[in-house]
Amino acid sequence: MHIFDGLLDELLVPAWEAGASDLLLTSESKPFVRVDGALARLEDQNVVTGDWMHDVLAATLDGRQKNSFADHKEVDFAFSWRDVARVRGNAFTQQGSPTISLRFIPNRIPGFAELGMPDAVQ
Repeated sequence: MHIFDGLLDELLVPAWEAGASDLLLTSESKPFVRVDGALARLEDQNVVTGDWMHDVLAATLDGRQKNSFADHKEVDFAFSWRDVARVRGNAFTQQGSPTISLRFIPNRIPGFAELGMPDAVQ
């Protein structure tokens, strides 16, 4: 099974659909998203477990990254997702459990009108 066939995709999809810039995963908590700078809990999602977080990291990180995480308790990583975004990630250990922060970097750059920019900026 590829990591995005259910394991992490089940959270990336609702985060993307909510217009989130970030997806924040902490063991024993429901996921959070950052939308327009504000944090919101994804209430319709299950609590993320430490075992699930370990499975995500095992499927996401390459060998060098896994060693770095084991040695330093923190690692940066990135991956492409569904041809719509690049996802930048940071995993670190907090109170003995992994925490993962993911940021969407959309492949398509929005235009001035979509960003609500005044004509003078264009």
